[in-house]
Amino acid sequence: MGVRVSDADLRELIMQTPVFQKNGAFDPELYQRILAANHLTPAAFEALQHQEVLANKARMIVRDSVALTPSEVAEGQSLMTRPADGNDPAKAAEAKQRVLDDMLLQKQQRALASFQQAMKAKLPVTIRRELL
Repeated sequence: MGVRVSDADLRELIMQTPVFQKNGAFDPELYQRILAANHLTPAAFEALQHQEVLANKARMIVRDSVALTPSEVAEGQSLMTRPADGNDPAKAAEAKQRVLDDMLLQKQQRALASFQQAMKAKLPVTIRRELL
């Protein structure tokens, strides 16, 4: 997908993490202690964070690439056949927008699930029966 995370972005993310801050500022000693308490080296933790940021960026790209088609918009608007609140056009428009937002959210969730399934299918899996 061409998604990248720069070292500067990763450093900024870690430095902004509240658990690593003391009096509102990043504390390198606290960072080291917390990682050591969790049996992690800074390199291992940063590699994990790097992968997590990459995954989040990929999810955002997939989610943001999803849009409702004109037929889906028409379908969503047809779901609102009766007025939501009498003759108040503002509330009716708000209700229609909620329906469209819900439809978009569901479509985004389906796209993300499909993307994750496709990525899982590409992973090499070795089953070691002797360990089962």
